[in-house]
Amino acid sequence: MASEDVQTNLRLPADLKDRLQTSASENNRSLSAEVASRLEASYRSSEGLVTKAELEDSLRKAALRFESEQIMTASIRTMLANNVIRLFEQLDPDRRTDAFADAYDFAKSLTGRGSPGLEEAIAKIMRVEPINSQASKLASALREQESFFDSVVQAENEKKKATKPA
Repeated sequence: MASEDVQTNLRLPADLKDRLQTSASENNRSLSAEVASRLEASYRSSEGLVTKAELEDSLRKAALRFESEQIMTASIRTMLANNVIRLFEQLDPDRRTDAFADAYDFAKSLTGRGSPGLEEAIAKIMRVEPINSQASKLASALREQESFFDSVVQAENEKKKATKPA
């Protein structure tokens, strides 16, 4: 205890004292040091001041969110491009318009080397933010979208087979 520190008695609910004691142990501090640290942090927070560690933590979390959003955007773009390619290739050549051919060419350029595939992007999302249920829901939705387009293409193929003269 520093010479300018004063001793004070304080009444606390038992569960709050237990939580403080647990935090103190986790932070390798005494109960008094933990209480002082938390009080100082509350004053810094109310004054708009942050510590270097708090700033670094906020920046790290923001960078992870940004990377996760970039990966999700890339995976959605790739999925949509793959669906355009699949639909174009399944479409009868006489029904292909110039605009659809342009979309096909653009989609092909998006799925070239360096573009993350759906599974790769989902794996990265889950590594970056494994607790994020939104990322997990997005991954499931993307898989469902892929399955839906696969079933549409399969139904179209079966329809073609059924209408072809024998």
